[in-house]
Amino acid sequence: MAHRILLGTLVVLCALALVTPAGAVTVNGVDYVLLAKHEILMENSDACPNPPPIPTSLHCMFIQGNVGVSDTDGRLRTGSHNIISNAGGTASATAHNIVLASFADIDICRYDITSGATPASVCGTVVTPLPAGTLPLVVNWQAGSGPLGAVVNDPCVNTATDVTVAAGGTLTLPLGANNGCYRTVTVGAGGTLNLNAGQYKFRSLNLQSGASLTGAGQPTTTVTITNPTITATGVKISDIRLQSRGSANFSVTEYFSIGGSSTLNNVVLYAPSSAIHLHSGISGTTAANNIEAVANFLTVEPINIETVIPPTCGCFEDVTKAGTTLQITGGNNLNQANAFFISPTCDTTGATQVNPIGAVTPTDATLDVSGKTCAAPGCHVIAQFTAGTWCSATQTVLP
Repeated sequence: MAHRILLGTLVVLCALALVTPAGAVTVNGVDYVLLAKHEILMENSDACPNPPPIPTSLHCMFIQGNVGVSDTDGRLRTGSHNIISNAGGTASATAHNIVLASFADIDICRYDITSGATPASVCGTVVTPLPAGTLPLVVNWQAGSGPLGAVVNDPCVNTATDVTVAAGGTLTLPLGANNGCYRTVTVGAGGTLNLNAGQYKFRSLNLQSGASLTGAGQPTTTVTITNPTITATGVKISDIRLQSRGSANFSVTEYFSIGGSSTLNNVVLYAPSSAIHLHSGISGTTAANNIEAVANFLTVEPINIETVIPPTCGCFEDVTKAGTTLQITGGNNLNQANAFFISPTCDTTGATQVNPIGAVTPTDATLDVSGKTCAAPGCHVIAQFTAGTWCSATQTVLP
């Protein structure tokens, strides 16, 4: 969900901003964060309190939403110390067969059969057996077509153009004359790829360590990927749906494997015929806000999934030119900005993204504008936040 809010109005409106859920995978009125056709494997995590401290060096499996397995013979295998819980005590785990691990903490367990730890030691509420007609959760889940609809590969990707974002570089990739069809898309280490609203088709997607992939919201920006996507560690993915038809028939082949220590915000991962693997990583847990993963088979390492993203506001007072830089001062929450732009107008459409030099603090930022030009009356500076944008009242002529 994108907003364009001009000048001083952001501070007022930010407190009123609402959070839009990721593309809701809703079955019989239940919105599932993790939904598999046949099986979910949740791995062991550290002994974490409910809720875990933030930040923490612990590897915590903390899911503030519903987890379900659709098939009438489906299985959900929890790991020790896994937490499926929210503040309202309504987070549920639903499957024909739930394997309960020691020291897990689940608000509501819904199953026909169970094994492992005693339900009384793990579940706040137990519903068993499941009411008639509960399973399958998704009726008519077929190869290539599940609860979020059919996924169709486009052969245009086989002869389309390759796209590479250099390490540390930034690129906005339009739909273009080829209607969003690209072959191999690579984002180098620390690079950023921005996608506009629309339906993209990639043959392959390669996100290297620390790379960022950002859309215009989901499912507003949807990317259908033919080949399996395996990201490096520490990637950032936001405001997008990534989907793949996956195998010709149902399999456990991983068509999405998200590297450890990554951050996902407002993302749907959809592989109805195959598998998804969410990694934790040695240096920390994957953080996921407002995401949903849907596949035939899910493997989930310790991961923190929250179902709400508090929108972040920000602003600043002054912009001063100093050689080939612009100095922003008198700011608030500048370190929470997603991106900075310069533009003759206060609209980010067609604006030029500029990168900070050094660390951005809550109050100050230095922007690199070397090689950039803005004829009189000059360009505004725009800071983009999750709740909207802040645009400078003054304009600066460049160079």
